[in-house]
Formats: sequence, structure tokens, C-alpha cells
Amino acid sequence: MSDSSGKTKADKLDESLLFLISLTSIIFTIIQAFSGGLRFLLYSIPLLIFGVIMPFYYGYWRGALEDSAIMRVRGWIYLFFGTIGYIFAVIYLSVWESLFPVARAGSMVLFLLSGYLSGTLIRLKILKRIFKLCDKKEVSLIDEEITRSTMNTVLFLLLSLLWCVTSFLNSEACRSSPDPIVCFLFTFLILPSFFLLLGIFYELHSQRMLKNYGKPYRIIVPEKELLEKHGRFIIALRFVLDFLLVFSILLAIIISLLEWKEYLFYAVAFLILAAGLSALKQFLFRRKIVFE
Repeated sequence: MSDSSGKTKADKLDESLLFLISLTSIIFTIIQAFSGGLRFLLYSIPLLIFGVIMPFYYGYWRGALEDSAIMRVRGWIYLFFGTIGYIFAVIYLSVWESLFPVARAGSMVLFLLSGYLSGTLIRLKILKRIFKLCDKKEVSLIDEEITRSTMNTVLFLLLSLLWCVTSFLNSEACRSSPDPIVCFLFTFLILPSFFLLLGIFYELHSQRMLKNYGKPYRIIVPEKELLEKHGRFIIALRFVLDFLLVFSILLAIIISLLEWKEYLFYAVAFLILAAGLSALKQFLFRRKIVFE
């Protein structure tokens, strides 16, 4: 009776996922019918990838059809963080320049903090809820690590793609910048490449966890081992990362408070860069899972 009940709940969960994916596709089709144009087409690519394709592949194809709870979780994380992150990013970028300087600076800090805190809470809520519906008795450290890496993969790949689209459609901002060459390099090459590499890195980490799923493991604290082997280098690296993180946040806030229209693009870039540096620091110095 328990197995039948669990299977029914899992089936309803899969149907809900397919319904939301279909709803996203329908909304996209309706908007395309009334809007169209190159701008909409380019901005719709991230929504299709993270709101339709990836949730269907992980949540239904790999999750429901293979009856894998952790893959179902990955599909829901792609759907939730992909669509919600996309909506918030598009709205935020569209109203950015119309905000007053103080509101602009405050919204940046609020956006960063609320995104980090809510992301962690919602990710764990999704994980525990789906495991309960699929009759999985407990959530392991491996499950938490996979969902954390999946969430970071979604956010960084989404940022990379959205930033490329926004930079392409607003390329005149760099032409009017006092340093157009630096602006082009930073916005079209350095920043999107940085987020793309972070997203790929986290996805490879998730795949490694999934490949060894169910195997015995142990926990190590890399900072201690690295300090023993490369003490001065690790201390210097942490100092540089902390400095760049604080420096990026301060620059973003200062630029947003000033009435320098030609530099507002940099303020968003520094804010996003700070988020990337924070994630990179956490990955390098957070405790690691080593499989036996």
C-alpha cells in the first residue's frame, strides 16, 4: 500500500512538471506571436533552454522514466531557478537605468542577499519534498552537494547567456564608453567566459557526484591540507579573492550612486562578478567529498 501510494505521488509530481514545462512553452509561443523580432528571439533562448529543454531532460527523461529521485530534483531545480532567475534578471535589467541612484544601490545589495538566502532555502525544500514524495527515507550529503552544484550550474550558465544577449543588443553602450576597448573585452569576452567556465565546472562536479552515487565516501577539509602543502600561496589566494569580492561590491555600489550613465553597465557587471567570485571561493575552500 505504501509503495502504491508513493508511486501515485511520484506520478503526480511528474505530471506537474510536464504541465509547468508545457505552460512555459505556451506562454513563450503566445508572446512570440504578438511580439517577434530579433530582440525577443535572442532573449527567449535562455528561457527555452532553462525553462523547457533542461527540466524535461533531467526531470522527466532522466528522472521519471528512469525512476530517479535525484534526477527529478535536478529537473525541478532547472525549472524553478531557470524561469524565476530569468524573469527577475530581465525585469532587473529593464528597470535598472530608470531607478534613482540610492534605490539602484540598495536594490543591488537586496538582490544579492535575497537571491543567495532564498536560493539555499528553496533548493533544500525542493530536495526534501521530492524525496519524501518518492519514498526516499533520508537526504544524504551527496544529495545536498548535487543540488547545490546544479543550482550554481543553472545560475551561472543563465548569467553567461543573458549577459551575452544583453551585451549584443546594447553594444552601443561600449561605443559611447570612455574606454570602448576595455568595455568590449570585459563585457563580450571576460565576464561571459568566466560565468560559462563556472557553470561547466559545477556541472562536471554534479556529474562526478552522480557517477559515484551510492558509493561510500569521506569528508575532507581542503583548506587544511592546502595550507599544509602550499601555506603562503593559499593565504595569498584567499586574500586576493576576498579583496576582489569586496572591491567588486563596493565599485558596483559606488558607480550606481553616481550619475554616470556611461558606466552603469559596469555596475551590473561588477555585481555579477562579485557573485561569481563568492561561488569560486566557496568551491575552493569548502569541505570536499572523496569517494572510496
